[in-house]
Amino acid sequence: MGRLLTNLEGESILLSWSGSMFEYLMPLLVMPTFENTLLDETYKAAVDWQIKYGKKTGRPWGISESGYNMINASSNYQYRAFGARFGIKTWFGRRHCYSTLCPVMALMVEPKKACENLELLHKKGIEGRYGFYEAVDYTPSRLPRGQSRAIVYSFMTHHHGMSLLSLAYLLLDKPMQKLFEAEPQFKATLLLLQERVPKATAAFAHTTSLEDINYKATAQETRILQTAFTPIPEIQLLSNGKYHLMISNAGGGYSRWKILPSLDGMMMLLAITGAHSVTSVM
Repeated sequence: MGRLLTNLEGESILLSWSGSMFEYLMPLLVMPTFENTLLDETYKAAVDWQIKYGKKTGRPWGISESGYNMINASSNYQYRAFGARFGIKTWFGRRHCYSTLCPVMALMVEPKKACENLELLHKKGIEGRYGFYEAVDYTPSRLPRGQSRAIVYSFMTHHHGMSLLSLAYLLLDKPMQKLFEAEPQFKATLLLLQERVPKATAAFAHTTSLEDINYKATAQETRILQTAFTPIPEIQLLSNGKYHLMISNAGGGYSRWKILPSLDGMMMLLAITGAHSVTSVM
């Protein structure tokens, strides 16, 4: 069917786009699984890698797509996929955000180890009024100074819905899977879920794209200026699309509503504030 396979520590595993737990275990929320099949081995290998990576880092394991510790102009947490190293599209060095949804979904595959991980999240205070918070972000560039982690204080409805399906799988003897198998249209193609593990697996070689090479989290970096007397004044530009603000490290600047200054006006303002170049744009 054109799917890519790779070998992960001696086990065959299907590649997902980002390698996130969300992608790997979402089908299991509604579809049945069968022992010694390619899909079943993929589920187990994906969860096993997460557990081993958690032990390696000494943190609660659970890499999946989730909100992370960066907000936009509307004060909403940003959201993206964080994946394991066996995803087709990998983001190395950015695997420091841990979703609480991930171990809940893993209850369907490794209930004991997933429960231990959830207990660890509970001990670390990663929960609120409506259950576990969205995620815990350990990415250094997204942390306040002096802190080792940042809790993503949000609750996503569809993530909680998926959590309830995972708990139903474990505690209510797979009700959604039984409904899936009872549907006549699915019965006709149920054999597709029983594909055996291939004896030979071609290794998939990850290639680095230009996006990976040139990636620079400009908006995540913090500049700390100790003096106003720099050789070239430092400038910060801020805008939400309507309100525009410029300020220099010497305290000069301007603010505009809706209308941006002309090029001549900009040069005049830069001259007034003593700036020679714009060094940062947000």
